[in-house]
Amino acid sequence: MQVYCGGVIGIVLIFNAIVTHVFKIPPCEPIDMYSVPLQQMARTRIFEADTLTENEKNEIHRFFPNDDKLEEHYISWLSDPIRGQVDTEYFFENRNEFFGLWFQLLLKYPICYIDSFFCNTSGYWYPEEVRVSVTGGIWENDLGIELTPIFEWKFVSIMEDLINARGVPVIGMFFSTGFVFWIMLILFGYQIYQKQYQFSMVLLPILCYWLTILLGPLNTEYRYVFYLFTCLPLVLAVTLYKFDQNKKGDMLENTSMK
Repeated sequence: MQVYCGGVIGIVLIFNAIVTHVFKIPPCEPIDMYSVPLQQMARTRIFEADTLTENEKNEIHRFFPNDDKLEEHYISWLSDPIRGQVDTEYFFENRNEFFGLWFQLLLKYPICYIDSFFCNTSGYWYPEEVRVSVTGGIWENDLGIELTPIFEWKFVSIMEDLINARGVPVIGMFFSTGFVFWIMLILFGYQIYQKQYQFSMVLLPILCYWLTILLGPLNTEYRYVFYLFTCLPLVLAVTLYKFDQNKKGDMLENTSMK
């Protein structure tokens, strides 16, 4: 198992190194990776404005110069508008100061922080969260980029409508990111219960990667967890095979005892 995990990590690191070198991709510090703490601080500034001290407001203002307009941009399940309000140059130069303030406000407003985190992640663990799963089209731009469909089949349109029809009983659950996550978690728990640790360790990276998605910029994004949907048939097949093998083993054991 150590060899398996080390091999996966090694392949990822080598692949990233080759791609960044070949395409001359410069290193960067994307503000996206700070979506969760930025959302939490913005929500605190908006909803706890009456209890924040003037000093705390001034400190928040250093990172959000237009903090008086945060309420206009704040969307509980999407961090993009709030990230656009951050003074990124000042933020990256003073990250220690930011996280010191973030921790100070966490101790003072833990419920607000928890609410913010749940609002920004519920689509990945709550099966009934309904948002658009797949979108087709392209944003207006001045680059001359246009949408050119590969297929004009009616079938493609029907499939898109079906995927986004989250209100349809049973069928809608098959396209629920939260529902698929719980299936994976239950299968992982079942393998632990059966003491099939070797197989459960294969599932562990899948669940660990899911944890990193919770730190992302928005509530529900189908493409971020598409791997859950593609891995699910294989995981189910192996689990059912193991279950069948265990059942046959129990039957043989009972027969031999008789």
